[in-house]
Amino acid sequence: MSLKSIGNSRPSQVRTEPSQTQPTRSRASESAAPTNRVLESRFDKPAAAQGKRLTPGTDGTSPVRSFTQRAVEARAATSPLGEAGKAVKDFLSRLNPGDDTIAIFDSFGSGVTHGDDVGHVVDENSEYSADEIRTVGVGSTSAPPGASLDERIEHRTASFLDSTSDAMQGLLDNPGDITVINQSQSISPVRIADEMWRDVRNDPEAKAALAKELGLEEGASDTEVLQALVDRVDGVFENSKDIAKAKARYDDMSGKLEDAGILHVVTAGNTGDFLDTLDDMGVKYDGDFADSVLFNEHTLVVAASTGGLKDRIADFSTPSDFVTVAIDGTDIEVEGGRTADGTSFAAPQVTALIAEMRRINPDLTNDQVRDILAQAATDTRATEQEEGHGILDADKALALARASLLKDLPVMRAV
Repeated sequence: MSLKSIGNSRPSQVRTEPSQTQPTRSRASESAAPTNRVLESRFDKPAAAQGKRLTPGTDGTSPVRSFTQRAVEARAATSPLGEAGKAVKDFLSRLNPGDDTIAIFDSFGSGVTHGDDVGHVVDENSEYSADEIRTVGVGSTSAPPGASLDERIEHRTASFLDSTSDAMQGLLDNPGDITVINQSQSISPVRIADEMWRDVRNDPEAKAALAKELGLEEGASDTEVLQALVDRVDGVFENSKDIAKAKARYDDMSGKLEDAGILHVVTAGNTGDFLDTLDDMGVKYDGDFADSVLFNEHTLVVAASTGGLKDRIADFSTPSDFVTVAIDGTDIEVEGGRTADGTSFAAPQVTALIAEMRRINPDLTNDQVRDILAQAATDTRATEQEEGHGILDADKALALARASLLKDLPVMRAV
């Protein structure tokens, strides 16, 4: 990880919503859902025309068109061409739903896991059922007992990268029809610093122990502890041979996935609020301090917006030069009828959208998918680091995917 700059390199950010903590909420514990909450698909209308949320009809039906309906409409819209001859029939055959599937790299286990919540979002926003989505367990392992602070940081990061690379190798060995991976996970210097700070900030004894491990004198201020923590975490990421080795392997596997035509969708992260805290306290950090170890030239990085008519980037969404697009990541329905906030639940919507685009046109390359997503994104007043190309309009992306088929349509001549 190269040293881009010293100090706070992020430009000022547009913040229009209160601080988000990405809670998971049970519907049973809430008052009745407001009439403007979407309980169905996230891809209801163009972003500029969306209300805050939509509700199902009284008969239980959805007030919006599903992806399945859109795919049927796409095929029906071109069906009159079927009598034009073999060439056109061959062209139309590409509109039939294929056997493409999705892979999810995440944490899975007993009970309802983060991976289950992510899978629910993919399932709700695509034609694929749960048994058509491949789930692969990915995560970090615990450092050995008695490990130092540096060793804990190093082990967690390197083991996460190795676990992801193992999952990638398994997929390349048995790709099936998978063309897109969702990984709603991230490890970055800022995330590790954020988690360590949250563990001690309200516990004076734990904070004093951390300060001592950081080499600070007794009575160090919060700013001094945070600055030392940021410097230590960043130093481990910069200098660890284990992390460098694991990152090199991961980047190599990522390139192989790209060559195989498989897109890797990852989250921007949820540390935007913590970065604001560091800025407010005057803590200095590198320009790439917020970048996940999963980010590279091949990954498609998704930030979270707030949804609604006045859609803005969510406060919690982590800015980065790698962000590709943003989409609604607030109050998203997850497993068991709960709702949750986070880039973890923005990314799988984009994953489902990519799968649907390739259902419409299976010949779309990774670069063509990226181009369509960029064209379908609306630039806002947010910085490029916050929103990438902008907030994604899924209907526009689907329309562009359908339009991409016309490039191969045979020219019809009158006899």
